[in-house]
Amino acid sequence: MLLRNKLKKGNPYKSALYCCLSGVNSSKTNPKVHLLQYGIDHNLKFEFFNEVETPGNQRRVKRDLIKKLRNGEYRELIVFKLDHWSNFTSELSQEISELSDLGIRFISLYENIGNM
Repeated sequence: MLLRNKLKKGNPYKSALYCCLSGVNSSKTNPKVHLLQYGIDHNLKFEFFNEVETPGNQRRVKRDLIKKLRNGEYRELIVFKLDHWSNFTSELSQEISELSDLGIRFISLYENIGNM
């Protein structure tokens, strides 16, 4: 039993909610509200990661979160929109594939991807 638990990938109880906005947000919807509401509505044990993208910050919060995901601290990653996670399709595809290989579920609320 103990050996089986060690081999399990991802924390079966914890989710990561990631929000990244540019310094100027023209959207009328507030992604933070949607993400937090999703976490509450689905009774998730979650940690919220908020990043404000400015020139030169190179998404430090995202880099730290990716390390935590690779270390198995979360069972799923929830974003509001795909472009809030990545600006490039190739990067998005590669990262979602890696998360899938690690057994981490990726959910995008706006595009309704991975959402059950």
